[in-house]
Amino acid sequence: MAITGGIEPLYFTILVLAKLLIEILLLKPVMKFLKLEWNWLIFLILQAFYFQYVMVIAFLSPYKITTWKGRAITNQWVQS
Repeated sequence: MAITGGIEPLYFTILVLAKLLIEILLLKPVMKFLKLEWNWLIFLILQAFYFQYVMVIAFLSPYKITTWKGRAITNQWVQS
């Protein structure tokens, strides 16, 4: 159950399949509009790395100081 984060494997599978379906339904028209070819292999490879990418960005984002219009924006909970 460690991989599924405490969610039953059946529900986890249903959620992942729903996510894939929604992304396909959103990305296919965009690819067609941009006149790009849909590549199932690339799509599935990127899906394999998506969860790790989200976790790393979510963990590191409070520690990043962002500059916008010349102003530094920091997280109010993490002060360095």
